[in-house]
Amino acid sequence: MRIFKDKTGATWSIDLTIGDVLRVKAASEGRFNLLDPAHELAAQLAADVLTFWELLWHLVEPQAAARETSAERFGDAMAASCLLAARQALFAEWSDFFRQLHRPDLVGVVELAAQGAQMAIDATAARLDSDQTRELLATLQTQLDSSSATPLKEQSGNSPDSAEWTPGPTPGDSLPT
Repeated sequence: MRIFKDKTGATWSIDLTIGDVLRVKAASEGRFNLLDPAHELAAQLAADVLTFWELLWHLVEPQAAARETSAERFGDAMAASCLLAARQALFAEWSDFFRQLHRPDLVGVVELAAQGAQMAIDATAARLDSDQTRELLATLQTQLDSSSATPLKEQSGNSPDSAEWTPGPTPGDSLPT
């Protein structure tokens, strides 16, 4: 069993049993078949936060019902960091589920998806913290600073002053004869 906390500090558990797997599959009308992670489910859960949240809700729904917590209230309590912790808990529990079934092939699929998600997070963080990103941000800031000092008329190109500009006839206007 794995535990994660929401932003209020309330603890939630993920304890995958065959009963949970079947209940989630039925409640999601087959969308979440946790017995078949190789069918893109593991990768999708690792990459798509909203899909993961939907599965998470199905998993904790009995606990939420006992606490009289709606899906909306549960969602409000799940800050981004809480979702990441919950996803790590799910993948660890899911791997253990397949280990206990003596299915190393499926353990590998789940763990590979979890590692891929972590690698994507790490790579994005490294890119955001690079010299190239800092240079790009400095260039953008310089451009913003210089454009804010330029009057709006100069920024808009060669637009005539409103006093100088008189609109021509529009279709449907009658022309003098």
